[in-house]
Amino acid sequence: IFNPETFTYHSGDIDVLSDEYEVSFGVDLAMGKKARGDYSAIAVTARSKQTGIIYVVDAYGERIKPDEFMKVIVDKVLAYQPTVIGIEAQFAQEFFVDELKKALTRVGYPAGTRVKKIYQVSRKELRIEAMIPDIESGTIRFNKRHALLLEQFEQYGTGAHDDLPDALSMSVTSLADTQISVATVRRNDRWNTQGT
Repeated sequence: IFNPETFTYHSGDIDVLSDEYEVSFGVDLAMGKKARGDYSAIAVTARSKQTGIIYVVDAYGERIKPDEFMKVIVDKVLAYQPTVIGIEAQFAQEFFVDELKKALTRVGYPAGTRVKKIYQVSRKELRIEAMIPDIESGTIRFNKRHALLLEQFEQYGTGAHDDLPDALSMSVTSLADTQISVATVRRNDRWNTQGT
């Protein structure tokens, strides 16, 4: 269904902290305990306010314990300062989301208004495949350094892992939802996370 050779790619020179972009996270926590289980995944996108082009700026996937994954999310939030974080909150994941919000609030991120719990109502396949028009048109642009994300797209539909494409779909959907929200300015010192 997806052929990364036909994807549109960007160079990676995206200044996500500038006022030119709205940054969004899609977060998918793996709940399984199997050695070959799902990946916990984070996809970070930046949408150009001028063109509407969506750049994939980070794609993280790892088999990792939830407490370690929470630390990774917090570090990435401090680095990218997203406008919105879309995170799946099905069943036991909701507790993780609540704990993440507390951790983000402790570092000065306004999690109460920026973390969006996503209660999936459609099948994962439908959410991922809904990106096809934006991928084919070049509206979503990838970076060749995100090997695991591209591998999961290439193997999509074969029963292989699809956690990163799912996280990307959440990030893109969360970005779409911010179009009706109040615009804010992100700056390097916005949340004063350095303790200075």
